[in-house]
Amino acid sequence: MNKVAWMLERIVKDIKKYFPKIAKFLGIIVLFFGFGRMLSYYDRMEFYLPITMTILFIYGIYSWYSMEWDWEQKKIVDKLKGKNEH
Repeated sequence: MNKVAWMLERIVKDIKKYFPKIAKFLGIIVLFFGFGRMLSYYDRMEFYLPITMTILFIYGIYSWYSMEWDWEQKKIVDKLKGKNEH
């Protein structure tokens, strides 16, 4: 198997594995473009950047604490299973 074929195989495998995340990301991009087009239609483009930045800021905080929640849950499960980290 040559390098290009191996790379293409990995790309297809990763797309199949992460399809929900890729679809969510593309959906968010389409929503932001649609939101911008809507504001542009109603001549309210001055609100696009502040609203977009606020939404991204809130999503960033949510995703960070969601990640910490997952870490804490994993620690609890590992402790209950008897796995020791050290």
